[in-house]
Amino acid sequence: IVLFSPSIRKINQGLLFQDGREVLSSLDARFDGKNYKILKLRDIEGILIEIYAINANSGAVEFVDRSYLSDNKDAFYDMNDKKMNLFLKDINDDSIPEIITPSYDKNLIAHLNIFSFDTMRGKLVKLSDH
Repeated sequence: IVLFSPSIRKINQGLLFQDGREVLSSLDARFDGKNYKILKLRDIEGILIEIYAINANSGAVEFVDRSYLSDNKDAFYDMNDKKMNLFLKDINDDSIPEIITPSYDKNLIAHLNIFSFDTMRGKLVKLSDH
């Protein structure tokens, strides 16, 4: 589920961050039977993706990894008549969804940033090349 509601974003931001970063979008994901929260954020350095593990028993949130996008302007992708700036889709038919987030570069050229999540190493791996 992708959360676009400003009030939900504010709650997410208040629960996880006290450093002034802006939550642009969030979604819940499940990889290898474990629950994760994926956030698209903006900070003073640019736009980034962060992934957090959610403990199934306690609900505790633990930081796992982050990756900055090459671009620093947020964008939306029209998918099934919904505009989304963060979503999951299995694009390489391996039955594991990739994390996809659109952005614009400084010349307003749109890009799709595609990441896989390596659960063994706990690392975001950028698959797109720009």
